Amino acid sequence: MQGQILSSRYQIIEPLGQGGFGKTYLAEDTQLPGYPQCVVKQFNPSFNDPKFLDTARRLFKTEAETLQKLGNHPQIPQLLAHFEQEQEFYLVQQFIDGHTLSQELVSGKCWSQTKVIEFLQDCLNILDFVHSNGVIHRDVKPDNIIRRRQDNKVVLVDFGTVKEVVLAQTQLVNSTVAVGTRGYMPTEQARGKPRITSDIYALGIIAIQALIGVHPVEFQEDENGEFVWQSQANVNPQLAAVIAKMVRYHFKDRYQSAKEVLEELVNIQVTQISRSSKVEYTPTNILNLDEQNTAAKIAPGTEIVTQEKEVLETNNPLEKQSVINNYEEKNVSQTSPSKINSSYVAKTKQTQETSTSIKNTSQNNLTVKLKAFFQSETGKVVSVGLLIGAIATGGMYLFNDKAAKAQEQKRQGAIATLEELKNKKSYEECYQQTDSDEIKQAGISEEERLKIKGECGLSWAQEKASYNEFAEAFDIASEIDDKIPNYNKVQEYKEQWAEAILKQATEIYQKEGNLEKAIATIAQIKSGSSVKGKSLDLKQQWEEDYQKNARLFEASEAAISQGFWDSANSKAQEIINNAKQSHSFYWEQQGLGLKKQAETELKKLSEPNPPKNPDLPKPANSNSVPVADPPIPIKSDPKPEKPKQPTNPVIVEPPPPIDLCDGNNALITGDSCP
Repeated sequence: MQGQILSSRYQIIEPLGQGGFGKTYLAEDTQLPGYPQCVVKQFNPSFNDPKFLDTARRLFKTEAETLQKLGNHPQIPQLLAHFEQEQEFYLVQQFIDGHTLSQELVSGKCWSQTKVIEFLQDCLNILDFVHSNGVIHRDVKPDNIIRRRQDNKVVLVDFGTVKEVVLAQTQLVNSTVAVGTRGYMPTEQARGKPRITSDIYALGIIAIQALIGVHPVEFQEDENGEFVWQSQANVNPQLAAVIAKMVRYHFKDRYQSAKEVLEELVNIQVTQISRSSKVEYTPTNILNLDEQNTAAKIAPGTEIVTQEKEVLETNNPLEKQSVINNYEEKNVSQTSPSKINSSYVAKTKQTQETSTSIKNTSQNNLTVKLKAFFQSETGKVVSVGLLIGAIATGGMYLFNDKAAKAQEQKRQGAIATLEELKNKKSYEECYQQTDSDEIKQAGISEEERLKIKGECGLSWAQEKASYNEFAEAFDIASEIDDKIPNYNKVQEYKEQWAEAILKQATEIYQKEGNLEKAIATIAQIKSGSSVKGKSLDLKQQWEEDYQKNARLFEASEAAISQGFWDSANSKAQEIINNAKQSHSFYWEQQGLGLKKQAETELKKLSEPNPPKNPDLPKPANSNSVPVADPPIPIKSDPKPEKPKQPTNPVIVEPPPPIDLCDGNNALITGDSCP
């Protein structure tokens, strides 16, 4: 559809994704200035199945009405248009520039509690708005949450599976279609009966995934079906309790509204602040008795505040501060405000003068003592020793300076070697050289070495990817240290290559029907990528799809071999329908082959002159050339046969004569009658 213009207005740029009921495209609005981008969702039902078509029409109508009702919430895409063209349905929505949450939920990487709480609050405010409008989203998952680049806010997208909630009833939706994503969908939703708590459950699952860095399909459960995850997370017990209640197995045990969860999270934040608050202590310098006497002699009349004995003896700063505060409060309470101010200024000035006097006195005393010492015999010997030491130290400095210059030259040479390999595009050799003993001993700092290794490694990985060797590229990038500058760029490439591996595996399954090879390819996506969870889901879908189609194929072949053409045709059509939903070209061709065989035989049965034995089985999958029926001979007119003499002749009495006379003449001959 690339380049196609829909509704004489929206030009398709590129595909964004596809789901069970259609595809999503990036488009441009050609009727607005600047051609702003938008998202076009195409519902592409299978017209071979009337039930499926009715379901698709119902979902299309529901989404259009729901998005219109939700209005202009800043964290929900706006509905721009909806229309039907050539028996296909289209929705046009606001384009959100950003990335999906799946890119942030990397396997093995855990979020902080603060980030999880902020995320929950952001999403719960959206769900509170959605639920208050009588709507259940029914597919809350990382791929349907976009982190908007503009303000870093999350946006909830893809309301293609929403259901109206009859508020007057018990918040129960009677649905004929179980829609959702495995791992994020609770049991009641899997049975086709989603509730408001189903969205809260899905959001709680994402929170656990963020805290422990594990995909939901790998969560552990106890005998009651409750998730066991707290031991894997570094989490506040109160936050853990809130999330655990969000994901309880039975919907009645969960929070019944998003607002309830928001209130609990606010309490957790207040508790965290009060627990993390610290008592700041500023230590007070206390003069000992000698210092007090010295200060008194230098500055007569200066008031020295002496603390109680127990303050000097205790080592607890809080106890010291408590006694000091009590002392100050006692003295302040006995003094008028005016006296406090004047006294404080006088004491401050006197204290500063005292400090200066003590400092000057100490310096003068030290100078006198040093001068007397170096004039003594012992001092002279020490002076000579110091002189010799100074000379030796100078020589050592010169030696160290020369060695440092040599080491720097060695470091620069090692860096030049690596840079030369980079310029020659010998990225693999450059990458391996960074781990050699020669480079490590060249004096290059660890930070600088890892930086060069990361640059060479990423270039080497990109080189591999240019030859479609995405698994090797992903492995190389996975070894790059995450402490290097701009590591987020490495992570972006890893996501791209993981997606490419997934695409390769998908093509192998859909076009070749080789399940084993497809699974082996998908296994190359290692942990550390947000695509890992998606690949696990896809693997399970392929296995289920393959088993279902294989059983239908065997049943259709068996029916053909026994001459049950209607049954064979029905099974073949099921294979074709399944293949269209899973986009499997291989299985579609298999189904079409069987269907052609069955329809050929059914056509023969409907002919005016059917073969003598239409129900006889015919060999299936025969490669022999069919033999044409012999021509029907053209019969000539039969020759008259001589009558056969009977063995016992029968004597028949002659009939009585017929009177042929009429008057005087005969009727026939005209002769005269007697």
